[in-house]
Amino acid sequence: GLRDMDYRLIGFGWMLWDFNWFRPRNADSSFRRIVGRVSDGDIVVMHDGDESAPTRDQRHTVDATRKLIPELRSRGFSFGKIC
Repeated sequence: GLRDMDYRLIGFGWMLWDFNWFRPRNADSSFRRIVGRVSDGDIVVMHDGDESAPTRDQRHTVDATRKLIPELRSRGFSFGKIC
């Protein structure tokens, strides 16, 4: 059915590496947990919310992404849209 509609099914490479359940979330720890695990073709899911504190500032995800993109580009990775 997906092919008939010109769609392709995809999934993320992995998730839950952008935070540690037992430690406070911050950009540096998210960066360190992700940067060494990314490999070619991965789709990385990063969380910009926290169901236990939905109104808390989640800027650490944006800050970690700001560090990740140039680092991964320097390693030869590229980025694109899925939709």
